[in-house]
Amino acid sequence: IAKLVFQPIGTNVATAARAFLNNGQTAATAANNTYLDDVTLAASTLSEVASMAGTDMTLDIVVPPFHKINVVLGTAVAAGYAVYAVVGGY
Repeated sequence: IAKLVFQPIGTNVATAARAFLNNGQTAATAANNTYLDDVTLAASTLSEVASMAGTDMTLDIVVPPFHKINVVLGTAVAAGYAVYAVVGGY
């Protein structure tokens, strides 16, 4: 996975996003999760005439089989974010 992109889907307060690599087991057990990175997500305002900029989190990692990436936000936001991964061919 080259990067994660956080795209606001409406008006949100500023917050932080954090990504963790989970080994495929329960995310409730801390030992099953490895911290990857975090990014600041700026406040966003919905507009009918202007684009809403996304925020990139560069990872450049290979996710092993049965593992997954979990993403959390630091504070509650109103509209939310769409998060997608950008990958390459190997």
